[in-house]
Amino acid sequence: MKGLSLTTELQDGARKLGLDFFGVVAAAAVEAYAGIDVAYWELRRRTARPSDILPDAKAVVVVGLGLWDRALDTATYEAKLGRWVYPAYTVLEQRCDRLALWLERRGARVAVTGRLSLKNLGVLAGFGVFGKNSLLLSRDFGPDFRLACFVTDADLEPEHPASGGDLCGDCVLCLDACPMGALTPYVVDPESCLVSLSLRAKGGNLAEVDLAVRERFASLDIPAYEPRFGGNLHLMCRVCQDICPQSSK
Repeated sequence: MKGLSLTTELQDGARKLGLDFFGVVAAAAVEAYAGIDVAYWELRRRTARPSDILPDAKAVVVVGLGLWDRALDTATYEAKLGRWVYPAYTVLEQRCDRLALWLERRGARVAVTGRLSLKNLGVLAGFGVFGKNSLLLSRDFGPDFRLACFVTDADLEPEHPASGGDLCGDCVLCLDACPMGALTPYVVDPESCLVSLSLRAKGGNLAEVDLAVRERFASLDIPAYEPRFGGNLHLMCRVCQDICPQSSK
């Protein structure tokens, strides 16, 4: 099976797995987004090319999961392993792995990866457009969804999404509401974002953060924005998501 028929079967498999988003992006279309800096404390890296991950890559399969409960945005620190675990991504990645395995069993080579620019893949797949909170906004889910992807050499039919336009217009609610002032239109300063700072405070080093940012962080009532449920569990800051008018749709 090739092309459209295989793509349709794969999309049907994604739906059966409970995935809310499915898209195929030609590997060549992703090349322009290689080398983008991901500056969040835990991730600090540059995005790769699909061919760096899988030689002869033809397509990137992008899937997404809507957040049906805010609890999916909790962050749990595994002290023994020195890493963070996130329910939304754990559920999503398990389903993405199963979809990739389905394709692999049909003779394709696949590589699940976190080294591509997921937000840009989401735009290329037609899932949504960038909002002023720097998140991807979907017309159905607003910013309340998360993405994963895998690279394959399978002959799949790429999406050809229409331009999504701008969902924000004159709205600046998220810019005004950010407790750290980390947002400018369509851009977030990852070194000032409360989500990043909280992760660093628990498992990293705040000493290298700008002094003014540290002072503002120290002055905040952190649990008001990130409720704590124990020493190693907290809800990540969602102010710019919850205030977004698209979130109510």
